[in-house]
Amino acid sequence: MDRAGCGRRAAAAAGPSIGGIGNPTIGGPDASNLFDAEREQHTGIVLGMGICSVRGRKPDGEVVDFYYVRPGDDIQVGLLSAGSPPRILSEKFTLVDIYESKMSEYDSTFAFVPIEKLQAMRGMLDPATGIRSVSSIQLKLREGADLDIA
Repeated sequence: MDRAGCGRRAAAAAGPSIGGIGNPTIGGPDASNLFDAEREQHTGIVLGMGICSVRGRKPDGEVVDFYYVRPGDDIQVGLLSAGSPPRILSEKFTLVDIYESKMSEYDSTFAFVPIEKLQAMRGMLDPATGIRSVSSIQLKLREGADLDIA
């Protein structure tokens, strides 16, 4: 048997190959770069109750919320880039929580992610300076708070 035959058998024994990411072999030297859903999670996202559930009745008449996803689930999120023309972007997130403000227009519209992740996804980072940008920020201050205090 030649050395080439021995090498092919050794590669096959290491496990199947995964395409698309540098073609690493499971258990091989590049396997440490793969996302392992059993030990890792994607960037966290908090969704409004209206985005991830629907209210309905059980056969016995009890009103309950039926969930499409629950905390811990990985979800695919689509949004538009900040560039011109805008492109559709897609990224995986891990649902870490669900909020309910009791205002259906908010609960069915808003999702919260770390701003740095959103800026990186949407291209809101100047590559020359490293300065990040935002299109708007909304703040709610507690009653009596003075915005002018430094």
